Amino acid sequence: MFYTTLTGGLGNDTLSGLNGNDLLIGEQSNTVSQYLALNFDGGSTTIDVSANGNGTVTQKIVLENVDLSAEYGTTDNQAILDSLLANGNLVIDQ
Repeated sequence: MFYTTLTGGLGNDTLSGLNGNDLLIGEQSNTVSQYLALNFDGGSTTIDVSANGNGTVTQKIVLENVDLSAEYGTTDNQAILDSLLANGNLVIDQ
């Protein structure tokens, strides 16, 4: 399971972290983009999760009204994932 941490009240939740320790198998910080693909559409972000890093999507996470590309100023998956790792908003086995 991919865990998320939400804070705030109903309708005002804030995503403060994603924890993939129990879902991703064999990931490293430099290969995390093989496991997580970010897609941006209509002001939201969809994260396609490939548990084994082989491209087979095993789970989708939709961050409604959260555009990570706007937040980080890029659509480059690895750059956004690196930033999420660096600021502690994404936790993986390393």
